[in-house]
Amino acid sequence: MLKKIFSLILSILLVFNSLAAISFSNEIDKKGSMRNNNFNDVVFSDVSKKDWFYDSVKFVYQNHIMKGISKEKFAPNKLTTRAMIVTMLYRLDDATKVLEKDVFSDVENGAWYYDAVKWASNNHIVNGYGNNTFRPNKNITREELCKILYNTLYIKNIV
Repeated sequence: MLKKIFSLILSILLVFNSLAAISFSNEIDKKGSMRNNNFNDVVFSDVSKKDWFYDSVKFVYQNHIMKGISKEKFAPNKLTTRAMIVTMLYRLDDATKVLEKDVFSDVENGAWYYDAVKWASNNHIVNGYGNNTFRPNKNITREELCKILYNTLYIKNIV
């Protein structure tokens, strides 16, 4: 578990420095772009084996921590949102059972991040904002990231 947490922290630090939600596999096409067999063998033109982040991105994808923003794009310069971070932690925790407590007014049932936000809220990882909103599409700040990581490690009895 500690190895997973350490790997997550390293991955999130890389993500926070302009990586985004991703999608790819370990197969490379003739141009050096990543090819994803899990998504109908679509080429991701903005991910190359030559990219400095290639191995880190490959790790988080293969460990089901992150997925793509689409079947065609990695978006290496896209900023990370609050929904993305919470979803990564949810996947890292292998969470499957989510309590039935209501979530924030701006988190719609069926949204790709719904279960993750619900899990994080029920586990006191996130509190949202004073007006009962989570702001899932807001870029995450460094202070928010620190608090979310601390709360995650706290519920795991690591800190």
